[in-house]
This record gives sequence, C-alpha cells and structure tokens, in this order.
Amino acid sequence: MTELFFKTFVKGYKRGDDNDNDVRYRCGFAVSVFGIVLNVLLFVVKMFAGIITMSVAITADAVNNLFDSLSSGVTLAGFRMSQRPADKEHPFGHGRAEYVAGLAVAMLIIFTGAEFAKETIGRIIGGEEAEISLGAVSLVILAVSVLVKVFMVVFYRSAGKSLDSTALKVAAADSLSDVCGTVAVLLGNVLYLAAGINIDVFLGMFVALLIVYNGLMAAKDVTNLLLGAPPDKELLTAIEDVVTSYDGIMGVHDLVVHNYGIGRYIISLHAEVPDNMDFIAAHELIDEIETKLSVKFRSPTTIHLDPVAYGDKVIDGLRSAIREFVKTIDTRLTVHDFRKTNGANRENLIFDIAAPFDCAATDAELRAKTAAFCKEIDTKYETIIKIDRM
Repeated sequence: MTELFFKTFVKGYKRGDDNDNDVRYRCGFAVSVFGIVLNVLLFVVKMFAGIITMSVAITADAVNNLFDSLSSGVTLAGFRMSQRPADKEHPFGHGRAEYVAGLAVAMLIIFTGAEFAKETIGRIIGGEEAEISLGAVSLVILAVSVLVKVFMVVFYRSAGKSLDSTALKVAAADSLSDVCGTVAVLLGNVLYLAAGINIDVFLGMFVALLIVYNGLMAAKDVTNLLLGAPPDKELLTAIEDVVTSYDGIMGVHDLVVHNYGIGRYIISLHAEVPDNMDFIAAHELIDEIETKLSVKFRSPTTIHLDPVAYGDKVIDGLRSAIREFVKTIDTRLTVHDFRKTNGANRENLIFDIAAPFDCAATDAELRAKTAAFCKEIDTKYETIIKIDRM
C-alpha cells in the first residue's frame, strides 16, 4: 500500500529509497499531509452530524479528529526538524526531534481526552441527558468514518514500519483508538434507534477515556526511546553476524548502539582476536570491519580490540569450564576477555561476566560463586572478575 503511495506522491521514489534520510523525509511529509487532509474531512463531516443530531459522543469524536489533524502537523514538523544537519549545539544531529514530536502528539491526545472527560463528568453529575435526534444519515457517516479510520490504521502502520517512524506508529495507535471510539458511538446510536435507550453521555465518556489511555500508551513508548531504550535484537544480531564473519575474530561483546534518532546510530563494540596475531594485521582487520559496519548500517562505528589467548589447552579448558559453570547460575550469563597470568604461588584468572539487568544474582554473588568454582579447580587460582550488566 505505502509503496504505491510513495511512488505516486514522492517524486522520483524507488523501492528501497526510504533508507535515505532525504527520501525518508519526503515520504514522511507526504504521509503526514495525507493524514491531515483525511482527518480534517472527517472532522467536518462528523461535526456536521454532531450538530444536526445534538450528540455529545459524535461531537467529541469529531473534535478528536480535528486534534488528529493537528497531531499530523506536529509529526510533519518533527520530520522536518529531524532533517537538520549536525551543528555546534547538536553534534549528533537533530534526529531525536521526531521522538519529541511523537511525545508532543501523545500529550495532545491526552489533553483532548481529558477535556472531554471533564465536560462529560459534569454532564453526568448534573444528571444532564442529551436530547439527540438520530437518523440514517448520521449512521452512514459514522460507518464510513470507521472504514476510513481502519484504512488509516493500516496505512500509518505500513508507513511507520517502512520508514521506521515512531511518530507514525503513534499515529497508527491513535487511529486504532478512534476506530474503537467511533464503533462504540455507532453501536450506541443503533441502540437508541432500536430501543430508545439514550447512553450518549456515557459513550462520550468512553470515547474520552479511550483517547486518554491511547495517549498515555503512546507517551510511554516515546519516552522510553528518549530515555534510551535498548536497540532491536535483530539489529544487534545483524551487527554481530557481520563482525564474526571475518576470519580472526574470536568473539564480540560490549556491543552498544547509541540512538540519536531514526537512521542516526553510533555503534561501539569489543572484538576479540588471538593474542599472537600480528598487531598491524589486527589493526587493519578492525579498520576494515569498522568501515563495513559504518557503510552497511549508515552508522559511525568504533571497535575496541581485545587480544585473547586461544589455542592454549589449559586456558581454553578453563575458559570453557567457567562458561559452563556460570550458565548453572543463569543460562543467559556469558564470559569474555578471559586471560591468565602466572605467578610463583598464585595464578590470576581475569575475565568479565556479562549478565542481564534482571539476573537474580547480585554482582557480589556472581563473583563469589565463580571464584569458589575456580578454587575447586585449583586452589592457586585467584579471580579478578568484572560484571557487565546489559
């Protein structure tokens, strides 16, 4: 669906071009304008229906569509601002402006729902029942509105996925709540026409609460991104696959993807290489991988080189044994940067344990249990263990 839309309304668009920031902006611009037009049309039609029927619920639904058009305008502004290049005040660009726009849209949604909830509560407390006058025209208007909003849900989701746009995904969630609200109003009107039961004010309250809930969920998702949500596992796996595909790379750890907005990532990681590898060759290998990652993911990449002993039977055996042991504590634990230094009366085993944040064992417990296991292997082993929470 979006592919045809982009080809029709984005000049010179070709499949796959939405990975380019400039093309992505033009695609986002077209989607936002389209959303504004549809929501304004829905507002005009629903407001007309609300006035002639004197329905609080239909009027609330109409004004919600007006705010949806304003939300699309904010999304458009976010797309535009995110395209601004890096400057002295923002050396990593303005990509997060799109997240800010998404948060602004969420706040606008919450404000809209809260205002309608306030007005409707006043009507309910005052025992005020709206005098409504419904007919076939209003039912047709609501039914068509539902179909249009279902189309917008699908359209926004498709565009949001194609452009990897948080703001458009928020718009899709908002449109879905609009569908639920309008369906409720439509069913309420059918109930009134069929049985004469007037629940219009309560339906208005339902729509208002639905709007507030949707806004809160959208705000939560966007806030997580602004605070530093972890990257998709698919992205991390793709990066690791590229690095480990090179001969000479023995392992990858401490992989971090810094998010400065859609398509504006900075990648850093540690790559293990044999400690007997020629230093110049290792440096050239790391440079080559950095370049490959930077081009493939369009993200500046920095790799820290970790020389690790491989091929020594004693060290390989210890490394393997400790890796198996830590998995008895938590199957998600991994060991990296393993080294061994020899002394006259003691030998140091130096390594890191990577543990997820929700691992039940504390850092102290992980160190103590692993140190005790190493002592069981040989009493001369002393451990220097760093715990990496990730």
